[in-house]
Amino acid sequence: MAEGADARFAGRYGESRRLFVDLLARLAPPNDVGLAQSYVDGIRVGVGTVVGLYTAQLGDGAWAQSAAEVSVDPIHATNALLVRALGELWKGDVLASDRSEDARKLRRLEHRRPQAYEGLGVLWRFMGYVACEDLTRMRNGLDEIERLASRSLTWEPTAIWARAEYERIRGGGETALAYADDALRRIQPGRHLLWASATSTRLLILVSLGRQSEAQRDGEQSLAAGREVGLDHQLASLHLATALATAKQGDAPGAWGHVDSALAILAEHQAGGLRLGLAFETATSVAIYLRDAEAFERFAPCCRELYHAHENRALSTKYDRLIRTATRVGLIARSESSPAHAPAIHGEAITKLNGLLETCADPVTAIKRTLELIAESVGARAGHVFTLVDDEPVAWAHFGGEAASAEMTEAARSQLLSERDESDETQDAGDGSQMRGAGHAYQSVLIGHHSGDTFVTHGLALLLGAEPIPEETRQLARRLSEYLESAGALDHTSR
Repeated sequence: MAEGADARFAGRYGESRRLFVDLLARLAPPNDVGLAQSYVDGIRVGVGTVVGLYTAQLGDGAWAQSAAEVSVDPIHATNALLVRALGELWKGDVLASDRSEDARKLRRLEHRRPQAYEGLGVLWRFMGYVACEDLTRMRNGLDEIERLASRSLTWEPTAIWARAEYERIRGGGETALAYADDALRRIQPGRHLLWASATSTRLLILVSLGRQSEAQRDGEQSLAAGREVGLDHQLASLHLATALATAKQGDAPGAWGHVDSALAILAEHQAGGLRLGLAFETATSVAIYLRDAEAFERFAPCCRELYHAHENRALSTKYDRLIRTATRVGLIARSESSPAHAPAIHGEAITKLNGLLETCADPVTAIKRTLELIAESVGARAGHVFTLVDDEPVAWAHFGGEAASAEMTEAARSQLLSERDESDETQDAGDGSQMRGAGHAYQSVLIGHHSGDTFVTHGLALLLGAEPIPEETRQLARRLSEYLESAGALDHTSR
């Protein structure tokens, strides 16, 4: 048991799992180990929880059996919900995970009993949100980690790394790199369970900053250091980050070698869900960077199957971004993905909008009138339009009585930054996807349009209580964007 715990703290999760599974087998009935049955039962439930959490964050469906076995003990039933919430998250079903996590928190309050493994749950739940690139849930997870760090110095490196990931996903590359470097100065390979994750974070930041040569060099060195201390499945994330850097350098054999190594490691450890999805996403990106159509056709459908398996706006957005990039570089014909030009605008709502735009005295009035028309077309009870000014979200207009929450404003910022910063992609006006904030579900509609070979983005509409966004509503957003460009009175981004 002590050996298993040591391996876990060092980041050798595969070894830790094998030791704990072997221990559970030795403690299985009949009890012939010379220990009191109550003691044996306590060990089995505790170790079973750790095994369940491990398999959950790996995307291995075996977590369900662990959760069922742990739930039999009423004292540890809360831990069973912890395992379930984590398992659902790492298979991509974030809404089911939210429900299980809410049930866990309620049970914990009802029984007023601290749980032994909440720290692991907090860490691996945050990692799951990072895998989804779900900024709203990441923000909540970061708050949890920073509260733990305020009470215990041992959590400080984790809090710094979590801040690096949050800044990375937000697009703050240099700030993220400073946090990642700070975290890595505090931990060493084989001495901290987070070393491989923090190192992978740093490599991804370097790639995003265009420093792929440095990332490739550091990735190779980190892989050697990880092997030396016996890391197992965590090497996969290092291989994937190094694969991206290597592909950006144009080294196809080297990049595919890292992809193959990562997939082999994940297969050996029976990984699935988001773990495997991230590998397929990386492989698809490598194919795009190398203009490898055959590899793209192999890996993109695998990524789509995992990212579209459940209702998850963040994962769908990530996959759609891949497809737009592939379209931009010519791996997919435009007719097979998003059209190069918007379809013909038609319908009663469009006719009404054209009339409204002709009578508007200024662009701000046009935005407000269009927002009201868009909200009416999808049954929204409230709505807000945001744009970016100096990388910060600014509300252009609102409809209905509900104010924009901080979470919704941050989500709008994230999506607009993503649309702006993905400069090598072809964007599609009107995302029509769903996001959540302050307990509400919002539909998002991008206000942008194709102009020749570029895509112009003016803002983002968020609609509260709206139905799924139909094509005609997206056409309203495109028409508004065309009007704003012709008016020439407001800033916009274009690619």
